Amino acid sequence: MTFNYKNIAEKDKQAYKNFFQTLDADGDGKISFDEFDIMINAMKEDCNFPSEDRIKQLYERYNKDGDSGIDYEEFLEIMPDLPRSQYLLLHTFRSFDVNKTGKLSKLELKNAIMYAGRFITKAKVAEMIKDVDKDGDGLINYLDFLKIQKEFSEYMAK
Repeated sequence: MTFNYKNIAEKDKQAYKNFFQTLDADGDGKISFDEFDIMINAMKEDCNFPSEDRIKQLYERYNKDGDSGIDYEEFLEIMPDLPRSQYLLLHTFRSFDVNKTGKLSKLELKNAIMYAGRFITKAKVAEMIKDVDKDGDGLINYLDFLKIQKEFSEYMAK
């Protein structure tokens, strides 16, 4: 079944495009397997995906032309299958990104945690960022945020 893009409200089209661009961390116009894997792992509890093999199957299902990634048209087919929690995570990330750079600074992450009612040290924030910051810029992009959201949730539950 093909997703009918024409039936989507204009505001939703823009939201889908923004979501796609956020997941496309390297900006190449495609969601690589690694980017897809991070997204799926962030919602494993919602979707109950059992294994990496299942994630590979899903990636292959949506990457219809079998090239180096899921392009925007292929991505649109994923949209009906995504749980609402993915949108909520993106909205949460964007609300913490005060300066609208698409990345969270140490201060923005610390403020987000403190806004949620928890004290956190600068050292703990630095540690959380260091654990996921693959490009070494000291900032957290959305995919990094997805990687640490479970650790963040566990920290918030303490």
